[in-house]
Amino acid sequence: AVLNHMGDSLRHDKWYSTNKTDKNGLIEITEHHKFKGTFWERMELNHFPYDVQELSISLTTPLTINDICFTENKQKPSGVNRTVFSDQQSWHLYEHVEFSFEQHREEYSLNYDQIHPVLICTCHVGRKCG
Repeated sequence: AVLNHMGDSLRHDKWYSTNKTDKNGLIEITEHHKFKGTFWERMELNHFPYDVQELSISLTTPLTINDICFTENKQKPSGVNRTVFSDQQSWHLYEHVEFSFEQHREEYSLNYDQIHPVLICTCHVGRKCG
């Protein structure tokens, strides 16, 4: 589930791939996602008009940290499609993508003791001056 999308704009494609690992002949299943939509983000204006902003997508799952582990695939780096970035006239979208991981509890729920993983994918944009 995407935590910070706005409205009904989210388009989500999901597919799977498998890979036999060297460790004990285990099969690794990788879930791939492609998102397109409008996302909510807080802007920091301390260095306006020469600012660089973080744009993030926060992903979670109904599974708990006991059931699933989010990991970054370092052999196949993630990226952003800069040609479909809708605000190219005002912002420069950098290609670099960063990943961070958090854990969230189900607040206001009978399942408060369940902890869910959250993956945060972040890229950066720099304001174009002039």
